[in-house]
Amino acid sequence: MTTTRRPVASVTDTTGLPDPDGLFGAFRDRSDAIAGCGSDVVLRDDAGDPLPDQADIAAGTDVHVSIVEGGTNVLRLTGEAPNNMSEITFGVAAAGQTGGATGSRSPVAGRAARNSTTAMRNSRHSASPTTTQPVGYDHSR
Repeated sequence: MTTTRRPVASVTDTTGLPDPDGLFGAFRDRSDAIAGCGSDVVLRDDAGDPLPDQADIAAGTDVHVSIVEGGTNVLRLTGEAPNNMSEITFGVAAAGQTGGATGSRSPVAGRAARNSTTAMRNSRHSASPTTTQPVGYDHSR
């Protein structure tokens, strides 16, 4: 193994590097803001009907979520809920509706370990009608 000695200043200069405290501070602020929002997303079955129990999802359930354009859609799930979903389909709801649309499909089994809050934002630049962005954990549940 070869060791190369360098001046201390050459390895400790942080000019031009991202500010981790600033970046994580902004993330925490956004996470705290979304954590204060109530859940407004309805989980639906293949027929478009609301699941009978939005919190306790039966194992192997295919879940459909319709995103309402023009705002942030908040979905709160327990850590176990995504483990019970075999597939989740995200779609964009028509104006005035909250369900029944089709969209991109994502397998979700085994992805969650804790209670989580997820914000879903509509993105015009996405290949699919919606994108999903995890924004933090709700430790109060």
